[in-house]
Amino acid sequence: MDSEQSKNFNERLSQWVESQGFWFQVRYSMSSSGIKGRVMLYFLRLGYRILLFLMIVAVAGGVYLLKRTDTVHFSKMLRDDLKAGLSASVLEMSGNKSSQGQLEITRLAAEGGSETFFTTLAARNIRCKMGLIDGLVGIWKPGVISIARLEMELRAGTDDAASAGKLAQSVFRSSTMVDATAFEVADATVRWGYSERTAGAIESSALKIQRSGNAWRMVFKGGSFHQNWLRKLEIVELVVVCDPDGLVFEKAELKQDLGTVNFTGLRLTGGERPQVQGTAKIRNLALEIILPQALENFVEGSISGDFQVTGSTNSADGIGFAGQVVLDGKDVVTLREKIHLLKALSVVPFSVPSVLIVLAFVLFYGRAGYLNSALMGVFGGVVRYTIEGRGFVHP
Repeated sequence: MDSEQSKNFNERLSQWVESQGFWFQVRYSMSSSGIKGRVMLYFLRLGYRILLFLMIVAVAGGVYLLKRTDTVHFSKMLRDDLKAGLSASVLEMSGNKSSQGQLEITRLAAEGGSETFFTTLAARNIRCKMGLIDGLVGIWKPGVISIARLEMELRAGTDDAASAGKLAQSVFRSSTMVDATAFEVADATVRWGYSERTAGAIESSALKIQRSGNAWRMVFKGGSFHQNWLRKLEIVELVVVCDPDGLVFEKAELKQDLGTVNFTGLRLTGGERPQVQGTAKIRNLALEIILPQALENFVEGSISGDFQVTGSTNSADGIGFAGQVVLDGKDVVTLREKIHLLKALSVVPFSVPSVLIVLAFVLFYGRAGYLNSALMGVFGGVVRYTIEGRGFVHP
């Protein structure tokens, strides 16, 4: 009888234990196994608590990584890193956020310091890749950094060689935290020069920048180019390689209607006074692009020629052009009758001595004549010209 009651009790106890769940069964089986079972139960409880703690830490870490780009601390850290990387004296940034593995910055503006290659910089809608642990572990590789709009004023030069060396370092140094090697700008405007003689610009051009070793390769397409008396030139393609020795134009093709300008091979050496050396080949370029606006109503036509380009963007003389203006048969220079003196002279009979006609040509076309003096004023130096084919025409 006792054995049967004990058997029934054990069966009911087993059923009750089974109904309590898995963890209760484990604890019950270990507690009934003596000291060894109690030790195993202790470590099981400890392991369970550690696992629970790690799960909580993992969830909290995941939430932090997802939300860290929206925090004030991240914005301040990113702003400080960009300011240090650009060597800027002042930097402002707004609208940064991360979405679907992309970091976006709505607006960035900076002012250059004594060691920067720019004086002012403004960029809008910056996008690049950013993973959850980028910027925390290892080197951040953002891939191609895209910028919707960029406006930058380049520094013309420096006061001494030491400052020029620091400026070069700001361009070519590599970061230990970020590996930024490629940029794409949909609308880039770059200006340089501090006076009318040195001023130039590339406006509203598509720009691609790629780093290769210790050099930057820049490709401009579209937009316009301005430098001194060369105005309103459309950029076909500009390929510029920048290294510690300076800039080299591997390809430089510009146009305006039927006229073209090519200064492939032109070099700009670095230093406190950057020097420009090269040749600008001009073909059938309209005079309205070259002449001052005050003369556009009186003279029209086109010219050609090869010009040696010299000078510095950090000097009072600026960039100079010296060469030979050629009217090659396709070019025509027309003096309009809006010049009332010419209109009056056109009705005067040419019943004058031939010596006076020769003298008039010398006064107008001679080395110190009116035409050459005007061209010297435009090109900033002595200009030699020849007349071939159709020459000068007066209606």
